[in-house]
Amino acid sequence: MLTEDSALRRLITHDLVEALIRVGLIAVLLILCVRAFAPFANLVAWSLILAIALAPIHRKLMSQLGGGEGRAATVMVIMGLLLLGGQRWCWVCL
Repeated sequence: MLTEDSALRRLITHDLVEALIRVGLIAVLLILCVRAFAPFANLVAWSLILAIALAPIHRKLMSQLGGGEGRAATVMVIMGLLLLGGQRWCWVCL
């Protein structure tokens, strides 16, 4: 009976240690992933905001251009570049 109890304790202890090691490794990996992607959180947030805000405009352009998703995206990119380029040109003139 004593040997069975000690064998059971060793088995439980071994399983517990193994589980704690796995949980620890997962925690370390999670922390490293968060630290690696933290500098990009602001960029991801702004991308999400712009994607949600510009989706209705994209859908409207798609319907006006005959359902071409690529065409609508191209028009939106060109409009954005002209908007940014126009602002830069105005700053250069001042």
